[in-house]
Amino acid sequence: ARRQRQMCIRDSFDPASDGILIFLLRLEAILLWFPWPAVVIAIGWLSWKSAGRGVAIFAVSALLALGIFDLWPSTMETIALITVSVLLSIGLAVPTGIFAARSDRLDRVLRPLLDGAQTMPSFVYLVPAIMFFGIGNVPAVIATIIYSVPPAIRLTNLGIWQVSPELFEAAKSCGTTYRQLLI
Repeated sequence: ARRQRQMCIRDSFDPASDGILIFLLRLEAILLWFPWPAVVIAIGWLSWKSAGRGVAIFAVSALLALGIFDLWPSTMETIALITVSVLLSIGLAVPTGIFAARSDRLDRVLRPLLDGAQTMPSFVYLVPAIMFFGIGNVPAVIATIIYSVPPAIRLTNLGIWQVSPELFEAAKSCGTTYRQLLI
């Protein structure tokens, strides 16, 4: 009965897991579609134009090493994992931070949860992610999201609260809507 209950709990997380996995696999396929020599040339040119010759040499050397030693697919998998984790983290944290800045009650509820989440070691998040989502890339994304969302919520909330009252009043007197003011 216990095993059946665990499987039922894991099955309830399947839609979220499937969505993350589809997003991850499609992004990885897009990244692997570009031939690695073309990516090396493009990154080298972009880094030379934006940061100078030294950074361009370093970037091209590092990317050439990844391509020559046949680590390009693993690199694209890592970049896809990072990109998906960052996008989902921002998508969760920024609206939550905005709502926490607007509601003192939500802020009071979130504060101890965020304190607890930020004091735990990062590998603690991986255990429940593996229990609920199995072993693979999806639990890694989930653990990364859980680890990165609390500071982003706090920073969003803090950023909104630190807007000077004079600037807020000036914007309101010019007739801005709340959405315009937020943006």
